[in-house]
Amino acid sequence: MVYGRCCTQQIVKILLKWLVRPRTTASTLYVVAVVCVLGTMLMSLSQIFHVHTTTSPPAHHWSIHFLSDTGIHGTNYTNTTERNETKFIWTHPEIDLLHKKPFQLLKKYKNPCWHEPLYTTNVYQNNKYSLLSPNVRSTIIRLMTEWSTRLTRDQIPQRLRCLPYFFIIGQPKCGSTDLFRRIIQHPDVVSPPIKELHWWSRNRMGKRLNYTDIIPLSDYIDMFDQTAVQIERRGDDAKHQIVTGEASVSVMWENDDWWHLPENIGQDEPLYTNADYMKHFLPDLKVIIILRNPSERLFSDYLYFNPTANKSLEDFHNRVNFSVQLYENCFDNHSIRHCLYNYTIGMASQVRLRIGVYSVYLKDWLKLYPREQFLVLTLNEYSGKMLKTMKKVFKFLKLRPLSKEQSVAMKKLKRQNKRKFKDKKLGAMMNKTKEMLETFYGQFDRELSEILGYEFSWESTEEHNNSYIKNAPVIDDNDYL
Repeated sequence: MVYGRCCTQQIVKILLKWLVRPRTTASTLYVVAVVCVLGTMLMSLSQIFHVHTTTSPPAHHWSIHFLSDTGIHGTNYTNTTERNETKFIWTHPEIDLLHKKPFQLLKKYKNPCWHEPLYTTNVYQNNKYSLLSPNVRSTIIRLMTEWSTRLTRDQIPQRLRCLPYFFIIGQPKCGSTDLFRRIIQHPDVVSPPIKELHWWSRNRMGKRLNYTDIIPLSDYIDMFDQTAVQIERRGDDAKHQIVTGEASVSVMWENDDWWHLPENIGQDEPLYTNADYMKHFLPDLKVIIILRNPSERLFSDYLYFNPTANKSLEDFHNRVNFSVQLYENCFDNHSIRHCLYNYTIGMASQVRLRIGVYSVYLKDWLKLYPREQFLVLTLNEYSGKMLKTMKKVFKFLKLRPLSKEQSVAMKKLKRQNKRKFKDKKLGAMMNKTKEMLETFYGQFDRELSEILGYEFSWESTEEHNNSYIKNAPVIDDNDYL
């Protein structure tokens, strides 16, 4: 801000000297006026964004943190003499989920839903998701028409509110987008306007808004209002009720803001993760996880999220080598959970190595949810036997089987997020890179087998998953092609 003011003052001095010259024309005065306007705008902008030019940003703007053995947090962006320890803890009541009362769900619906009074059509006035997605904005317009009708028609206007019945929690670059797209082809499944809301892992703390504001739980629930309308309309059909879900694949592993939360204060690693908050509101959630050979997942992740033109096998190897050493050094001095949930190390890593340590994250989820509420798939299984896998998914979700025509239509859907041609030209990763990654991930793959209770293979998990799907409707082999 000081810089902007000084700069503007210098501009004014120069302009005054210029104006006192003889032969000052109208065009010259016009240029001066434009420059003065720009100078005023510069001062205004410096005032608006002054938080970015100060030496110590506010509590909701810490970007990189360091976590010591004692659990004291710091930042490399702040003058330590100005640091106030209370700035590191976020106490906004909307973030404090564990002290919110769970919703009283209506038993008549398969999907977790409840009623709320309706007082106005403009219930979405402050919804933050409406700033992020045109699909949300168009959905809101349709819903406001529905609410207007109810306010005029009903003696006691109300709206049905819902949360997801199922959730694909992981992992990125493992086929989740394609899987979710095929799930919502089922006539009894409706999608929210955004497939990946990332609310539980990122956006409730305001990450998508650059931590300038939080996104409250009510904004997240708003995203399922259109689904709730359809659930309500089919409410008397107890046999084929509509459900909804989402596929934010950051939820399984990303807990980067855990150290800001009061319930985790002073801890070297999180006591509470995304699983705890979801369990509080969704104890009966159906959890779907689709995984992939972690080495191949990482290579796909590198190709997809690295937009630079200098992608190469050698560059990937160098990044992997650096990241593996980074995490192994951390493992030598800290617990594995400490290292994987440490945001600083995650950002310092040149590839997203931590996402492939599936067993550590899965253990946190299984502490809270019973095994029968999980369906674990692999990309190889899904890609090789798509219809058979989808049959298993619908059975797990307790949905009716598709007809032959519906199965054919689902099979014809174009694959999502296929590798681009220019990335295919690179070929497979180098053998030395593959060996390094297999060594790093090997212990975690073995641990995954122990957790799941069988010798886990990246080729298939279908035979073992079937034993965990209980009380599902019987589906004949002829239900699918």
